[in-house]
Amino acid sequence: MRRRHLLLAIAAAASFSQAEAAELASAEAALASDLDRLWVRRDDPLCPEIDLRFRKTNDRSVDRDALLHLSWFWRDIKDHQRAVWIDPELFDLLSRLQGAAAALAGVRRPVMLLSGYRTPERNRTLEGAARRSMHVFGRAADFTIPEFTPSQVGALAAILGAGGVGLYDRFTHVDTGRPRAWGRIATRRIRR
Repeated sequence: MRRRHLLLAIAAAASFSQAEAAELASAEAALASDLDRLWVRRDDPLCPEIDLRFRKTNDRSVDRDALLHLSWFWRDIKDHQRAVWIDPELFDLLSRLQGAAAALAGVRRPVMLLSGYRTPERNRTLEGAARRSMHVFGRAADFTIPEFTPSQVGALAAILGAGGVGLYDRFTHVDTGRPRAWGRIATRRIRR
């Protein structure tokens, strides 16, 4: 019961109605059955969309072929298409976020990837980018989910155990690093 009250409080602070927050809390069991699938879109003429199951259904181990496809999708399209293996925990987190958003919206929505992996060289050219950005290590995503504000996505990310959560005017950053927050969510962040 305590977790339900926590979800309601966070959801209210992130502009979710109590009904939406209650629906999210009650949907947790249903979400667990589809936490191995991810639907992502990005502005990329070579591969604009990917929708696949990245964990095996029998033992939930990582499907290496699917991870290869997702890691390629996460590549730095602005620096010679360079790619690295992406942290599977990032895909787990994004899948949980996508599932929570679907529970609230009543329909599955794609994760709209704006920035995935960044080469160290390109990261150095970006104003305001952290020197040791989680993007450089394949552990971060900057994205939107259609019909959700960055604050709502950030609140969901905090509820679902993201490491870093950053809010920007038009997108949300999540990563699998240590727990920390910046932007408007920093004042609402739950300390673990």
